[in-house]
Amino acid sequence: MGLLSEAVTDQPVRQVVKDIIKMVKTQVSGEYYLPEEVSENYIPEYKFPQLPFGFDVILDFTIEDDIEYFTNADLLGDDTIGVLIKINKKDYPSIIYTLISDLNDLIAHELEHIYQNYGYRDVSLEKYPEYSQTTGKEYYKHPIEVPAQIKGFQRQARVTGKPIEELIRNYFEKNKKRYDLSDEDVEDITSYLLSKI
Repeated sequence: MGLLSEAVTDQPVRQVVKDIIKMVKTQVSGEYYLPEEVSENYIPEYKFPQLPFGFDVILDFTIEDDIEYFTNADLLGDDTIGVLIKINKKDYPSIIYTLISDLNDLIAHELEHIYQNYGYRDVSLEKYPEYSQTTGKEYYKHPIEVPAQIKGFQRQARVTGKPIEELIRNYFEKNKKRYDLSDEDVEDITSYLLSKI
């Protein structure tokens, strides 16, 4: 199977982003368990008829002075998405649109990894056990990571109306120090991902 079709993940991504933004708008730092903390009936996981699995989100949110804006997401186990958000108080609420864009990328990306974990994709950790030790530019070119990167950037492009090449290049330029990437690495990764679309 190829990448998730857009229609299958649109509603789940939209709902998760909406729920995360609801927690961010409280402007209260903390760890939040979603959908439980935003649902009226304390539902422990997201379930959508178009997805063959349920999943939950653990949001680690910090809003305070003297911190730099940062977002990231990781898969914690097979079906829990961990989301980290740091916002400087002086940037709130103007940062919300950037955050919504970033969250669309991150959640779509991690849903693709959940599909991989449950065997709905040709790539898996069982097939590529070296994945967890992959670093630098090779991480972003790894067969497990490429479909998730593309899925996230495609979603972000649809939401923002920006060209996917611009989003990919900007992401790696912005994060090259964090991920120890050279200018050549950024070009290499960008070209590689674009060739796989």
